[in-house]
Amino acid sequence: MKKEEQYNDEWQLPIPFDTIKRPEFPVDCLPIAVRNYVLAVAEATQTPVDMAGVAALAVMAVCVQGKYEIEGKIDWREPLNLYGIIVASPAERKSAIITLMTRFINEYEIEWNEKHQLEIERNKVKKKCLEKEVEKLKELYVKSGDGNDMKELLKKQDELTNFEELHKLRLLADDTTPEALITLMANNNGKISVISSEGGIFEILQGRYTQSVNIDAFLKAHNGDTIKTDRTIRGHESIEKPCLTVLLSIQPQVLEGLMSNNIFRGRGLTDRFLYSIPTSKMGSRKHETQPIPIKYIEAYKKLCYDLLDIPCNDTTKVLKLSKKAAKLSTVFANKLEPRLIKDLENIAGFAGKLHGAIIRIAGILHLIDEHADNQLISYDTLNNAMRIGFYFLKHAKVAYQLMGADKQLQDAKYVLRQLEKQEAMEITRYEVFRLCRGRFKKDEDMTPAFELLNEYGYIREVETEYKGAGRKPSQKYNINPNLWIK
Repeated sequence: MKKEEQYNDEWQLPIPFDTIKRPEFPVDCLPIAVRNYVLAVAEATQTPVDMAGVAALAVMAVCVQGKYEIEGKIDWREPLNLYGIIVASPAERKSAIITLMTRFINEYEIEWNEKHQLEIERNKVKKKCLEKEVEKLKELYVKSGDGNDMKELLKKQDELTNFEELHKLRLLADDTTPEALITLMANNNGKISVISSEGGIFEILQGRYTQSVNIDAFLKAHNGDTIKTDRTIRGHESIEKPCLTVLLSIQPQVLEGLMSNNIFRGRGLTDRFLYSIPTSKMGSRKHETQPIPIKYIEAYKKLCYDLLDIPCNDTTKVLKLSKKAAKLSTVFANKLEPRLIKDLENIAGFAGKLHGAIIRIAGILHLIDEHADNQLISYDTLNNAMRIGFYFLKHAKVAYQLMGADKQLQDAKYVLRQLEKQEAMEITRYEVFRLCRGRFKKDEDMTPAFELLNEYGYIREVETEYKGAGRKPSQKYNINPNLWIK
């Protein structure tokens, strides 16, 4: 009998492993000024709203990082910087999105530097004069050996040591080494951002210029851990609470290569990123589109400028959760924890940081709405942050599958390939183990793969009777006949 004749109407088409429905970015969770601009940018560029939405979160993080922290609970605080990755193929207009979303960050930087140019130049002159005075006093003391000359030297040296340098404002960086990034942070109150429509920074971190992997600055700056460096040329640099926001728009093949680097994966760099893999609109895009309304542009610009104008003081201000928000946070944490060893086990590194990411997003959303006036975060704000967090969680599952980090999925795909070669309607578990002996050491190692194949509709377990006499027969499985019907 032909396989077509054996077709059973009860079988449905199996769910393709690589076709996982991804939710659209919940743009309604964003405050109105950001939401309107994001929707208008998405319409004007004919791109998924995810791209502008995720970029907007990163831009807002650039504006407020280092100025506030958010207290999740006693003894737990999170900074407000974010690491994000948008995955999109070529011709998806990534550069256009990055340009439109960051345009006012760049404008603010230019205007600030123009306004303070004279002050910065005078500051440089003062420092050079102090350095020359110190050198002269050193020479004078060497010649005289006079104690009073030493007192003058030490006094002037103290003045030079405590001299506060003024630097040009840098808010964004692109193609930069980790070493240069640390210097940029040190010169900008411990803050800098890397926003790019390409993924070249990963090549730099892998050692494009130094032939060695260097990701310490990225790891520490995500959490605000102190960075200390000692170099022959630049000397000692110390940043007590570094803040780094990263947004990269990369192609799928770059994402696929991330997990091939054992250091990136092993030290948790990939787990620090929030992933977005938008559903492409290519092929259905309109040429004639609505331009971005002037009122939306002005509102978005004002918001960026207002947040950037918030002073960065030596003491970081602390945002706190309201009582209702704190209860919601506790419920979320208690529900998330057991999942780390169940359905989220394969992305436990990412999922373990999800609560912290949601708390950060809540702080950013709060500041967009409230600016610096109110330091208590509402239930609704945290709930919106959680909705955004669930968006990133679902996209992270897809991202980790693309990166080959989901062992259960990779094992299931391997077993499926062996089943397709056999073209059988029924097979025993022992026969599958024999076919996959190089993949699995023990029979029970196949269980997660079988569970996934069953869940996606590729196989069904056959009920068999065992009366306890003799050796227990190997479990049998029916195979979905749609695998061979063309």
